[in-house]
Amino acid sequence: MHKQSLLDYAQYNLWANRRMVECFQAAGDDLANATVVSSFPSIRLTLMHLWSVEVVWLERLYGRSPQTFPSADFNGTNAELYEHLLTSSTQFAQFIADQDEAFFSEPIEFTLLTASGVFRQLPKDMIHHCFNHQTMHRGQLITMGRQLGLTSFPRTDYIMWVRAALLSVNELIAALLFLKPPPIFFCQKKLGAGFKTVGPRLIHLRIKAQRFLWHEDARI
Repeated sequence: MHKQSLLDYAQYNLWANRRMVECFQAAGDDLANATVVSSFPSIRLTLMHLWSVEVVWLERLYGRSPQTFPSADFNGTNAELYEHLLTSSTQFAQFIADQDEAFFSEPIEFTLLTASGVFRQLPKDMIHHCFNHQTMHRGQLITMGRQLGLTSFPRTDYIMWVRAALLSVNELIAALLFLKPPPIFFCQKKLGAGFKTVGPRLIHLRIKAQRFLWHEDARI
């Protein structure tokens, strides 16, 4: 099943982008605007690229072929840029959530901004490409920040999102069961003779006889 995996990745992308935005908001505009050697010559311009790419790929998933990046005529503040990026990441995740499973395996046609011709690709591959691209540039942002003197960055590895999501699930269950919120755990629900791990996805929790087992996370 493609949808749930892609939705997980979209939610991770939003979480990671939010953490990066919070980091550079705290660092201030001078650092975000400073010139530094990279694919784009400042943190601001790199974040503008992240925003633009998400908008363009989402437009293509809707069946449209934009001819310019939204950042082409953007002259707003860094605060407005951060809001645009997080909005696009939120909209991307919502788009995936709204589709049925079949959508991700039906080819979509679109044209590029920089080349002629019509391309025909599967939505699942388009989405994987977009989010992989974002991860690459977030790595660049950390390197750029270090060159400019930043020494502390949020951890944005995928597994950190998984653990954060697991913690949220366990805190919810703990609240429902009138327990103290535990540290990071794998929550397992008894099902017949075996056990089923409750993963980091958006799930509907069904509490049956309050039979839950808590297992401390082996720190991978």
